[in-house]
Amino acid sequence: YEHSRFPFEKGMILSNIARKAEVLQYLNAQERKELIYNLIVLEQPTTFVHVSMVATLAHQLAEFMIDRQPEFFLSMPNFSSVEDVQAKKDSLLAFIREAAIFHDLGKITMPMVVNNCIRKLSDHEYRILELHPDKSRPFFAVDPSLKPYQDIALGHHKWYNGKGYPVNFRNLKSPYYPIICLVTICDCLDAATENIGRNYHRPKPFVTVIREFIKESGSRYDPQIIDFIRWNRDVQLALKQIVSDGRYDHYYDLYTGYMQKSN
Repeated sequence: YEHSRFPFEKGMILSNIARKAEVLQYLNAQERKELIYNLIVLEQPTTFVHVSMVATLAHQLAEFMIDRQPEFFLSMPNFSSVEDVQAKKDSLLAFIREAAIFHDLGKITMPMVVNNCIRKLSDHEYRILELHPDKSRPFFAVDPSLKPYQDIALGHHKWYNGKGYPVNFRNLKSPYYPIICLVTICDCLDAATENIGRNYHRPKPFVTVIREFIKESGSRYDPQIIDFIRWNRDVQLALKQIVSDGRYDHYYDLYTGYMQKSN
């Protein structure tokens, strides 16, 4: 099958639904956003837990950085000063949370066996998985209000030094570069410590992941964010709580949500 387009028919169906003019004409911007959000849950509940985890991690880390290192966000659109960043803290945090929720939209088109594999991926499976950032594009075309989140989805597997995928996307040229870097780190932190539903490998202890972040600071990860985590013990403790006990809370919320809808 032509996996470069749609790995399985279900991904094609969901992608077509998301772009169907006959459906979208009846939905306002918020309803279109909720449609995309619900497609994540419908297709892959464990991906929904993952993006919820990344959103919580990114929100927590960003909140610390806005309070203590607000200059990190100055290259963002509509932020002209440190005071401006801090004054618009709530709207910036809301944007970061939603950007994280939507960062893996392309996973909707991925085969379940690849996305939720509990063993090391084969080379062929990994090449399929690498398509998911680009596969998010049709979903962000559903409504103009979703467009600002697209760069985060395209860039969250790009390295600080320009390596990674997709090859043709340039993180440094994005106005949302700080958010891409933030979500990238939180994405890797959750994926590396996941011990329930999304294991491509054995889960790693939190302290091991932090050491790897420090080792790859300046090559894979933004050194400014890594230094911030490294030298702030309370930040580390907050992030560690989210990927330990907090993970069970996210799964519990998902399951109770299903139960409530089924009643």
